[in-house]
Amino acid sequence: MLFRSWEAADPDGRAVALKFLKWSPLKSRKVAAERFKNEFSILKSLSHPHISQIYDFGFDASSDQYFFTSELLTAGDLKAMIGEPVAAVEELFLEALRALEYLRGNHLLHLDIKPQNLLLRSGEKPSLAMIDFGLATFRAPDKPGGTANYMPPEMIVRRLDLADEIASYPQADHRSDLYSLGVTFYYILTGIQPFCVLTADGKRIDSLSTLNRHLEYSPPPPSQYRSEIPAYLDRIIMKLIARHPDDRYPSAVVAAQALQYSSPRDFAPESAATLLAYLPKEGRLVGRRREREAIEEILRRVAAGEPHDRPVVCVAGGRGQGRTRLLSAIKPFAQQLEIEVSQASESGTDEALRRIDSSKSPAHLLLVDDAERCIEEPGLALALKALVRRLRLQQKLKSAPGPRLALALAVNTDRADLRAFLTELNLDDSLCRTVELGNFTAAEVAEYLAALLGEAPDASVVEQLARCTDGNPLFVTEHLEAMIARGSLFALAGRPDARTLKAMGVDFSKAPPSRSMSESIRYRMAELSEDARAAALSLACVGRPASVDELREATENQSAGRELLSLVSAGLVRREEKSGRFTFVNPLAARVIRESADPSARMRAHDAIARVLKKRRAGQEELDPHLAYGSDAGARPAALARLAERAKSSGEPLEAASHLSALLSELPPRDFDGRAAALAMRGWAFEKARLWADALASYREIGKLKAPGRKGDALRALSLEKQGLLAMRRRDLKRARKLIQAALSLLRDEGDDVAARIRLENALAGIDMRDGMFEEAIERFTRTIAVAEKSLAQDERRSIDNNELGETLLRAGRAAEALPILERELAESRKAGDDARTARLHYLLGDALRSDSVGRMDEALISYREGLKLARGRRLVELEVRLRNSMGNLSFKLGRPKEALDHYSEGLKLAQQAEGETTSVELMIGMGLAAQQMGRPETVIEYLEAALEFSGGPKGASAGLIRRYRPTILVSLGDAWYQRGEFGRALEYLGEAKKLDRGQTLTPDIRYSLYGTHVEIHLARGEIEKARRHLPTLAAIARAFPPAAPHFAELESRLKI
Repeated sequence: MLFRSWEAADPDGRAVALKFLKWSPLKSRKVAAERFKNEFSILKSLSHPHISQIYDFGFDASSDQYFFTSELLTAGDLKAMIGEPVAAVEELFLEALRALEYLRGNHLLHLDIKPQNLLLRSGEKPSLAMIDFGLATFRAPDKPGGTANYMPPEMIVRRLDLADEIASYPQADHRSDLYSLGVTFYYILTGIQPFCVLTADGKRIDSLSTLNRHLEYSPPPPSQYRSEIPAYLDRIIMKLIARHPDDRYPSAVVAAQALQYSSPRDFAPESAATLLAYLPKEGRLVGRRREREAIEEILRRVAAGEPHDRPVVCVAGGRGQGRTRLLSAIKPFAQQLEIEVSQASESGTDEALRRIDSSKSPAHLLLVDDAERCIEEPGLALALKALVRRLRLQQKLKSAPGPRLALALAVNTDRADLRAFLTELNLDDSLCRTVELGNFTAAEVAEYLAALLGEAPDASVVEQLARCTDGNPLFVTEHLEAMIARGSLFALAGRPDARTLKAMGVDFSKAPPSRSMSESIRYRMAELSEDARAAALSLACVGRPASVDELREATENQSAGRELLSLVSAGLVRREEKSGRFTFVNPLAARVIRESADPSARMRAHDAIARVLKKRRAGQEELDPHLAYGSDAGARPAALARLAERAKSSGEPLEAASHLSALLSELPPRDFDGRAAALAMRGWAFEKARLWADALASYREIGKLKAPGRKGDALRALSLEKQGLLAMRRRDLKRARKLIQAALSLLRDEGDDVAARIRLENALAGIDMRDGMFEEAIERFTRTIAVAEKSLAQDERRSIDNNELGETLLRAGRAAEALPILERELAESRKAGDDARTARLHYLLGDALRSDSVGRMDEALISYREGLKLARGRRLVELEVRLRNSMGNLSFKLGRPKEALDHYSEGLKLAQQAEGETTSVELMIGMGLAAQQMGRPETVIEYLEAALEFSGGPKGASAGLIRRYRPTILVSLGDAWYQRGEFGRALEYLGEAKKLDRGQTLTPDIRYSLYGTHVEIHLARGEIEKARRHLPTLAAIARAFPPAAPHFAELESRLKI
């Protein structure tokens, strides 16, 4: 079977690639056709920026050929990048990894990755598009095909039926595509095919010899052929082309993370565009199974020429309920049944009808979207009615000549009455099957989220999303799309699993309502009476479920009960069973109604509610939402400030940011202190919401306030301070130090704010601590405490909350000194009711209690659990990550590696969504070391090699903790490779660790493991004399480290000393 591609134009004039199936006399036509259809079906179910777009399928009777059309790519294939700069190739490599991860998420194997199947899109810089899914499958084939130069060993042994080898290799899986990708990019980077063997005349590939070479030959690193290839890219490519799948990366996203951690470029495993591709808005249809099956059965009968009772399908539904989406799913299904499909629209129905008359196809389907619009045009309505008469005649004369016809109509029931539409076209139940669409059921929302996450979501997450979107498919899509684009659902590290998504506390009700949802709510509001709209606005402004009496009083309308019932009838409001109060069906409706209302009407509603509340002697907390947004300009600023503080305290940063933005519009331009405080707090809120760019913009605005003299310097210093602290929290320590020092330079005069200078000195000390410069940090923190006690009143001292002396002493290994400081700070924090600070101090106190110098493990566990409870309750995801890491460290210390691995694993999932690379790598180290205790060398290698790449790269330059772990990582990797029997690899890592032993003091256990593993390797190789050379060093270590004595005695015995 052969494929041929041509450039062509589709009926709409769009340039496309036309791919024909050319019959082979050596292959079954039926098998060839099914494989070709399978490729089209698979491609049609996919939608990703780095996978070629597919359009239409067809059969050309005149040439007896199947074909499909796809995106036209004219920039050539990946071979065009041979010899191009490494950086440009690296970007395309990452794009290919993203495409393979998408395929893995869809449980699909490509099985023919090679340069010819990775085409380039032209543009400012080339981008990649994967093509040719002819061998793609959802399960490993028994007799795999592929291309000899790129085929992985696990497929080769089955292709060649090597019985002795098959047992050594698992079936093909996603790691097989990674192998082929590694070989592909080895070739693109170097111009060398690493496994290719030519025939004796040098003109052709010797396929059998090439396949066998994959099983026998280990090529050198790519940098041996091209010196500018960096070492980290060598390591990644060589790991991808490891002979056994267990030695490769477990998935494309892990390979992408390795590239992210080690490349100097600002890479992430996913981009915003590739994350959006996981939304099933294109490709595979989610839900609607019953409706789809009914339509498909009609089409099968049309294709087979069998009698069919009803050749017309009418898909009816309101805005966003999936009419167009269902029609688009019908089209490729019909095309694969060899039914010719014409698609009509308001402007092209007449042309589509003429195409049916001229068609030579035995079966034809006409799709008409927005059919209610077509019948508004007299000419089009007549044409459709004529087609219906023809279909009725076809139904009566089962064997009439000419093509068998079917008609699929989509009707928007928001625009047209369905029964009137059917009557107008003379469509009754005998001729037409009506499929009425509603909103998604809970099961369909769950299916949609499962397509996005790759696994079944938690029921509470499904319920919340369904409630916030009414289950409307379009609203669900737009809501998730906006959250992904904003970074509030997924991080660029990739998709979280269902458990992590729940743990992150994602709140769908806090996201802005989508455009379509807002339009739908506004449309329903416009259909209501003026009094009903006023009742809806009052209920929206109340901000909680309200009784009829409350709304009657607030609206001064004795008919408020009747208006509420009209809101219930409109589907906007429901009555709570227990309380009898009224509330919005969709929690986002209140926001849309408030924001859509006339500002003066909204103010009047808040004023009326405030009057009622004052009359009832309501407290300040209940009054503030109405004073803040009412007409009293004098009351608004203070009320907005109180609302922002409450939102901050309750862990609602985006709500706080909204109130602060409103406050900033109220404050006069020359209220420099008030504006600076509001901007600083808004920056904090954006930080908590992980909207880093918005936070930075708020902090920079502080520096733009035009205050005169020293006040201007103080504000610029505050702006720089906040920017510096943001950089520190984002682990950009170099930039943080520069910004804080610049802020200090503005406050050098004695008359300047002493408290501000102390805060800045503490910030520098915090940077020192995070950079591993503990003694410098301790000295600076100690000095600022003395200055504060000498120069500041007690209230001023309490306002300085960034002295981290306790934590620094702890990180410097002086836990016993840190303990009383942390205990005092914890007591003060509890007394102040600061849950966030209390949770963090529980974490630090736990670390101090589990230290070797304190050793109170049970108390440490209690402290961690208290911190975890508070962190979860306040959705402090970053702190939960650190607590998981520390709880893993405690379990590891207590000899419970499985428990430790579970804690590290949960922490890593959260860290990859909410934290930076450094924290993720710290957790990987823990996972690797726990796996070592469990005797799982593959896991050790997977995580510790990633950590090693990061610590040695430019992004690891500020990771002091990871650098300190480097000797442990090297020795553990040496031991893991020794356990795998790869002695050469083991000695490479151990040799690196020995270099550190000369200039850096290693702990006794690591030193013993370093030299002990050397001895074990030499013994395994039969190198007795080499083993004996290490014995004096081991003996000295064992004397100083008693736990090593039994192993040393056993070594002496084995060496017969």
